[in-house]
Amino acid sequence: MLSRLVLAVARVLACVIGIAGAAPAVSAQDGSWTVKLTGNQAKGLAVAQADRPNWAFAISPDGAWGWAAGRGSVAVAEADALQFCRERLRAGRRDCLVYAANGKVVAPATVATRTIRAVYAPVYGQKAAAFFGVSPVSFKADVPAAAALLARIEENPGLIASLTPDRALMGQLTGRSLTTVRSRGFSFYLGQGTARVTSQGRGGLLVVNLPGWVATREGVLCAPSGRWSSGKPTGHRCMLLHAMSGGRVDMAWGFTPTKIQKGLVIAGDGGLAAVR
Repeated sequence: MLSRLVLAVARVLACVIGIAGAAPAVSAQDGSWTVKLTGNQAKGLAVAQADRPNWAFAISPDGAWGWAAGRGSVAVAEADALQFCRERLRAGRRDCLVYAANGKVVAPATVATRTIRAVYAPVYGQKAAAFFGVSPVSFKADVPAAAALLARIEENPGLIASLTPDRALMGQLTGRSLTTVRSRGFSFYLGQGTARVTSQGRGGLLVVNLPGWVATREGVLCAPSGRWSSGKPTGHRCMLLHAMSGGRVDMAWGFTPTKIQKGLVIAGDGGLAAVR
């Protein structure tokens, strides 16, 4: 409980610092920065070091910072720390980098800096569409057949391994994410052989990493059991893709196949913070 409270406080502080962060020493002429923590970043690092194993701490030259701990691996902690730091940036600020991980400073003494022009903070389909663009996938499900198949999968998730993939549909969806139009929704990213579901919780992003996915001609999208960022196992994720057209998607979770949610087919990962 104390760990969760500290994490929540740290993220709130990161937000404030990201907006009004102190200016560090930087060479504006050559775009390089001698890496040095601000006072507030140093305080944040002290909090991060006191938490669970597999932690990482990321900073921006302009004062923003973010950290993650208790992850399944240090690589996941580093990726999440960058996410939390980038969520605190805005256009005109310089991008974040991983400063320290598991007790070691991993940042070089001097780095080239990059000023960002735009920031996407998940999860929000409309903002993701403006940042990444949308993909005009065309598809319509056989809803009765899909619902019946989902009912069997909910009784026996092992059936996911035997589903017949629709290669054409999967080709259209690979590298895309199905992201709810509303803010604080979810994003289902469909990568090359992996998938990830990201949702916005009260304490920040909740991420489930999944070891694969399949989409069928009936309109069923399923990924087998995966793990939370902490490494803790979690169950499978299945959806009914009712219809997709013009970059829009009507979708429903497999356990409530008639409860349609409006979303967008994002041409990128709508579940991760991104900068450009």
